[in-house]
Amino acid sequence: MSDELEINDGMVRAVVRPALGAGLVRFDWVHGGVLEPLFRPAPAGATPVVFDFASIVLLPWSNRVSGGGFEFEGRWHPLAPNVPGDPYPNHGNGFELAWQVARASATGVRLTVDSAGPGPYRYAATLDYAVAGGALTMAMAIENRGDSALPFGLGFHPWLVRDPDTLLLAPARAVWLEDAGHLPAGDEPVPIPAGWAFDAASPIEAAARANYALAPIAEVSPADFRVKGGLTFANVNGESRSLWSAPRSNVSRGAAAEAGLS
Repeated sequence: MSDELEINDGMVRAVVRPALGAGLVRFDWVHGGVLEPLFRPAPAGATPVVFDFASIVLLPWSNRVSGGGFEFEGRWHPLAPNVPGDPYPNHGNGFELAWQVARASATGVRLTVDSAGPGPYRYAATLDYAVAGGALTMAMAIENRGDSALPFGLGFHPWLVRDPDTLLLAPARAVWLEDAGHLPAGDEPVPIPAGWAFDAASPIEAAARANYALAPIAEVSPADFRVKGGLTFANVNGESRSLWSAPRSNVSRGAAAEAGLS
């Protein structure tokens, strides 16, 4: 599509949509002329909603802010919800903005954006995607252009391909559990629960099915849950929650978050 930018080093390729939040719609391994998705590819055809992307950017904060806003240095800063169906402001607004292309080459692109909001935030941000040696580098910087100091947070939200052949290596000593609103449950992390330890690279299908069974959603029983496949993000842009229309090698954010897998 004319509004997509592709970067490719012959080993991996990434496809960027600057005007749709600067997210990635694909990140693939290239071998023998075949594209093997490394991130979940966005649906082909119609313009996807951003939560169907392969990866999105998170700024000027990541995750949810409860309580209607936050207090910082003695001032209260209200924030409004920004994702339909979610009562909390979520992941900032960078993924909602049209970014500008500052420069682009066959293997890299730099994007920029200026934002007046949300809430008290006034900022300028720079985003770089580059591929080299079969690896993708993503880098982001932000400048506070407001009249007072504020806490900022930056991040990336990729959706990794997750199928029966996927191995996960994630050594960790503790984990933050979440409540029904996808906020931290408690004030401290807890030891890794049984079945969640991935100190050595291990298949994740059994763990994913076991975790889903702890908190299944009404549409899919634990017996019918499959690692290959997933659900759309709940109520994005007015679209109700529904099953994917075709098999996908992932569980999307909607299913993962509600099943306690994210």
